[in-house]
Amino acid sequence: MAGHRINILDIQRIIQLKSRGESNRSVARLLGINRKTVNEYVLHLKATGKDFSELEDLDETSLASVWPQPKVFIKPDAYQELSDMFPAFKRSMQSSGFTYLNIWEQYPERYPQGYGYTQFKEHVQKAFAVQHATMHIDHKMGEKLLVDYAGDRLNLTDRASGELHPVEFFVCVLAGTGYTYVEATESQGKTSFLGSMRRAL
Repeated sequence: MAGHRINILDIQRIIQLKSRGESNRSVARLLGINRKTVNEYVLHLKATGKDFSELEDLDETSLASVWPQPKVFIKPDAYQELSDMFPAFKRSMQSSGFTYLNIWEQYPERYPQGYGYTQFKEHVQKAFAVQHATMHIDHKMGEKLLVDYAGDRLNLTDRASGELHPVEFFVCVLAGTGYTYVEATESQGKTSFLGSMRRAL
């Protein structure tokens, strides 16, 4: 790791993901960092004698002191300005038709001296990769039935009239088996839900 330019943002993201139980391979994939570099960072962090939950509580200055100066670069003002917009970006990302270009258009209006599109997209993707990290959960075969309604409403087309009827998409999976039942229903109301559950069971 000697001679490497170390980014404090990457260190913070690695700590966040490791504290949630992610493997080094998973961290490298989520953050787009070389796996050997992640391995080196993790070894260096473990050498501090603190666990990842303790390291997560450190501020930037304390965390930067783990590495010899001046190889660690403190978060610039531009990133702080960008991160202030993350809550608004998160709402946009949850809506249908989301693109990075759509949220990018909001950013230069507010911070015209900020990042260009490529850096903007990279920072946003890395930040939300941490928030959207997943963890493998083992289930006993057939112990649970996982139930939900999926995505946006779909439409059924009346063959005779061509009229569109909006429907909900009911999905349930028998945990550990992959057995799946799906059906379209008129609503997510109690009557529709209980009917779907009865047919699924």
